[in-house]
Order: sequence, then C-alpha cells, then structure tokens
Amino acid sequence: MPQGPHPVRTGFTLIELLVVIGLLAVISALPLPALASARQTARSTVTLQRLGQLSTVANTYAADNNDRLWTATNWLKTIDGDRAQAGVLVEGGYIERGEALECAVNGRRLPASDSSGLPPTPPPMLWSDAEVDSDFAFVHQVEGARLGLQTQFAWYADPAARGWSGGIWLDNDEPLERLPGVPLFLEENPAFYHANDEMLTFKGFDQLDRRHDGEGNGRSLMAFLEGHAAATAPPADDSPEGLELSDLTAGHFYLSATGRRWRAMTIGRDYKYGWVNNPR
Repeated sequence: MPQGPHPVRTGFTLIELLVVIGLLAVISALPLPALASARQTARSTVTLQRLGQLSTVANTYAADNNDRLWTATNWLKTIDGDRAQAGVLVEGGYIERGEALECAVNGRRLPASDSSGLPPTPPPMLWSDAEVDSDFAFVHQVEGARLGLQTQFAWYADPAARGWSGGIWLDNDEPLERLPGVPLFLEENPAFYHANDEMLTFKGFDQLDRRHDGEGNGRSLMAFLEGHAAATAPPADDSPEGLELSDLTAGHFYLSATGRRWRAMTIGRDYKYGWVNNPR
C-alpha cells in the first residue's frame, strides 16, 4: 500500500532547543572573564591617573606655600559639629570636586560594615554625590614635607614576624620593602577606621586596601611626592576586614634619612609638623 509523503518538520524538537540554548550560554559566557579583567584594568588605570593628579596637586600647593605640604588634619575638611568645612586643598581651589578623590573601583562608597561588624556612621560631607568624600587617605606623618625630600620609606615585609607593629627602630638588615618615593595618598581599607574617620589620614593601625587586580590578594595604589602614582603589592592577610597579627598596618611603615637605620613612621608621638624632613 503506498504511503503518503512524510510530514515536513517546521521547527526544532525540545531536545534540539535545549542543546542550542546550552551552546549559546557557553559561548556567551566565554568572553566574560576577559571583559571583567579589561574593566578592572581600566578602573585601576583611571584610579592611578587620579592619584597622579593628586601628586601634582601636592607639588602645586607646596610651590605656593614655601615648598612645604599642609597639616594632616585639614587637608580635605574639618568637622564642626555635624557640618563639614572645606580644608586647605578645597578652600584654595586645588581640589574642586569629589571625583578627583574617587577610586574607580570603590566609587566613594561606605563599606557594608566597619571592622566591628557594625554599620558605619556616615561622616559629614562636603559633597552630596557619594557616600564619602574621598577614597584616598593622606599619610599623616608626611605633613610638612618639603619638596625634594630625600627621606626614604619602606614597610616591613613580614608583618606576622613582628606583630601589629614592627617596633620603633629597625636596622637595614631587616626584611624591608622600600617604596618608590615619599608616599602621599593611598587607598586605606574602608572597613577599618576609615569608615568612621573624619580626618582621612593613614596612621596607627590603619590598613591598606588591595582592591585592584583580584580579591584579597590584589594591589593597592599610591601617590608619591615625586610626581607619580604606582601600584604596590602589600603583604596579604586572610581577613582584610579585621585586625590580625599578620596584617600590614601603618605601624609597619618606616622611614630613614640615611638608609641604614629605620624609624617607625607612626609609633610614638615625639614628632611634629615637618618632622619627616629630619626624622630622629
């Protein structure tokens, strides 16, 4: 008995559709890591440029003020009750808007919680376009630095061997990692002190944030007095939002006028404005 023509399929079966959808999902996911990496690199590049501009700001300010930098406590703002008053860089027109102080990765945002696990207290603001005025902190003990400063800076390369601070004095044979200049501005871990710190200075047990090129073990960006910014690789810890003996803090930063004996940058209070020019 002759058979009629076979019916012609006009669409895909369910299995074929599922296979196609699965293939499309795989193909579409392939470039995502590369795109994410390119986006991260672009944001880090923008942040480096902004830090480099802050280095230029510092040199311009010093040239206008007897070749010396400002005091640490009023570089950006001062707090009067619940109001923020413009500091020397804003009042003098050296910084005009908050974007100049923004890390392109963090976007001037507060952390979800501070180092105690509590919601951070929003600080009084100069600008209303973000949650904090600055992602960058000024290195406190560099206040009053002169242009052309020859003091050398380093951090202790093995914080776990020394505890929360490296001690007041170190000899040159200690494991120190020298910095490529006089550090001015850096990215402080916002969960530890920076979340509630109105002065925006790096001191005491403050820690660096390593938000560039990877989570937890990435790089931290800095601006230097010599007119440049650079990525640094501080020693990593397992808990960047807490304080552990292995953490690199401001207490592990050292400076030396001779390069032979190194003085802790933040331990003790026997310094004053301009002390960095002749540390003893």
